[in-house]
Amino acid sequence: EQARSTWRGGEQVSTTIIDGVEHAVISMPWVDYSDEVAHLSEQLYRAGVILDGFNWSDWKRQSPLRDAFRNGSTIDLAALSFADAARLITAIVRSDRFSDGALAAHLDDGSLFTLLQILRRWRPPNQHLI
Repeated sequence: EQARSTWRGGEQVSTTIIDGVEHAVISMPWVDYSDEVAHLSEQLYRAGVILDGFNWSDWKRQSPLRDAFRNGSTIDLAALSFADAARLITAIVRSDRFSDGALAAHLDDGSLFTLLQILRRWRPPNQHLI
């Protein structure tokens, strides 16, 4: 099975001299997503699942579903409505831009796939979601 994501960076890339003392220059760690994950993210935007104009960061802080972002969450994702699933997917995908690995964590724990199943359950007949 191909890895969905790989952590890169975090290693010394050079040195610099500050006040006559040599210091290591370390690259920031970041997640390198597979082509399949990049395609999934693109399709979520294209299908309108990623909600345009939705203030996901405020919603994430105030929503009773905020625990869904924590490991070991006891929220039954499979019981969510289409709207809540779309809100959570929006928050997950967009938060990855500010918190490297957020999307990877939800892929690895299966929660993103559970949310995608909710969207499939609610889609109109004969309509492909992504």
